Amino acid sequence: MFDSATDNSIKETEAVIVRIIKDGKPVNRLLGIAELKHAHADGILEAVSDQFMRVKQENFKENLVSFCADGASVNHGETGGVKAKLRQQCPWMIGIWCLPHRLELAVMGMIKANESASEVMRLLDFLYKTYHYSCKSRRELHMMAEQLGFQSRNPSRATGTRWCPHLAKALTILLSDSGKYAVITQHAEHISVTSKNSNVQGRAKFVLKRLETFKFAAFCHFLLDLLTTISKLSLFLQSERTILPSAVAAIQTCLTAVETMDVRVQPGGHLEAFLKMTASLQQSDEVVSLQGVILKKTPEEIDTDLNTLPLTLSRDIKVSARKTAEGLSDRFKALLGGTHWDDITDGAAKAVACFKIFNPDTWPDNIPELSSHGEEQLQYLIEWFRSRLIRNRCDVNAVIHQWRLFKQLVSAEFQDKNYTSLYAVLLTKEPYKTDFKDLLHLIQVMLVIPVTSASCERIFSAQKRIKSDSRSSLGVETLEDLIRISGDGPSLQDFTPQPAVLRWIKCSTRPRRPLYKQWPAELEVETSYSDSTFSDSCCCSDDVTDTMLFRI
Repeated sequence: MFDSATDNSIKETEAVIVRIIKDGKPVNRLLGIAELKHAHADGILEAVSDQFMRVKQENFKENLVSFCADGASVNHGETGGVKAKLRQQCPWMIGIWCLPHRLELAVMGMIKANESASEVMRLLDFLYKTYHYSCKSRRELHMMAEQLGFQSRNPSRATGTRWCPHLAKALTILLSDSGKYAVITQHAEHISVTSKNSNVQGRAKFVLKRLETFKFAAFCHFLLDLLTTISKLSLFLQSERTILPSAVAAIQTCLTAVETMDVRVQPGGHLEAFLKMTASLQQSDEVVSLQGVILKKTPEEIDTDLNTLPLTLSRDIKVSARKTAEGLSDRFKALLGGTHWDDITDGAAKAVACFKIFNPDTWPDNIPELSSHGEEQLQYLIEWFRSRLIRNRCDVNAVIHQWRLFKQLVSAEFQDKNYTSLYAVLLTKEPYKTDFKDLLHLIQVMLVIPVTSASCERIFSAQKRIKSDSRSSLGVETLEDLIRISGDGPSLQDFTPQPAVLRWIKCSTRPRRPLYKQWPAELEVETSYSDSTFSDSCCCSDDVTDTMLFRI
């Protein structure tokens, strides 16, 4: 996995992460961070190669199975991209377009195609900017929340690295029971009357007009149901532990849930709760409201049946669900089986589709059908990775026989295990790792295929946190070391500082003065001395023994 970003010193850096098998499970490890000389495909390949050279893996391309990156043309271009250049030397290599990025594009397509969804997005973005960048507006919002007796929470950002979860969080805060919907409505109403600035008045009326409409409130609740489902999938795909079979199963489950939203209100969802609440108020001859905000243009009869809702609301809900489902089906067509594996023209995409046979949930229940299930796909995988399998001493002629025994074993004894646990047992326990040693070569290939480049995004988050404006001169090597400590180092509770402090004192070319009187009083130093004691201006050298203790 690799991705690039620009740091605070306006340097473009490339983060390179490798995915390996450890104790039968796939893990991601930071290989290194390099400063890009050029941002084109050759420059990225040079940076990646340099990182492998650092760890003395000059022939890394012989063991390269797959790479994962976002959908930029510099990465996945068919002629001049990184994928095309790698395939010239590694014909079996599989290029994966980051699945969470694809998921975001499917949701963005739905938002662009639906004016109501775009309107909700603009409102959330407007609320965040209003209360994030204006101290006066935030202060007034908190004061109004206290007066109304509600909990004060700032509107959340609707966009970010994890875009779908950010949008779902922003909607959750707006519609939560903390009263944020009512507080923002009251504040907008107050500003629309008292402000002397016509632009501010216009923005307040823009917010007020939408928040006081039944259709807008109901659609926000539906959108929260939809985005909550999508966000769970997004977070699952961003996990380092997610493997290809579980990713495909999760996408299929999400797609089924989205498709049902086109025909009925999600049971137990936010929209159903909103409709039941407003219907109860209507039956009690009370004014239909949300958190005390009176909703205008309320239908005469409110029901949880999707077809009985106002025509424009029902249409927007169905269009949103349908567009999202179409986007998911289109973006993940090869993985979901929308196209038969034998009809896929791209060899690498066909290989990815063939790996679905290692998902026991897709196996037929009928024993005669199970005995021959997946043999054609397995044979294609053998041919696709033949050179690599032979190089790793795999008996390709024994794989089909082991595959038949493998299906019988899993169907009889391992139905209770999830994908990761199943393959961890087979790769680490006897007699399985011996009985299926040739088949396990392909299983290892499947496990190391990355489905997300989110690990690179986490590296850049740490880079932004560590290399701040006041530390913009940090070198790439120092930055990489600090990121490793931040991500892989021990916790503060488990960290023992004595060796590091002792090295800091002894390895300096200039005197260290740990007993300097003007240091903070909270720093208590206990030392044991060999032959001499320290004075205020002493030079710390071999006089300090390994028993020096620092307590802060």
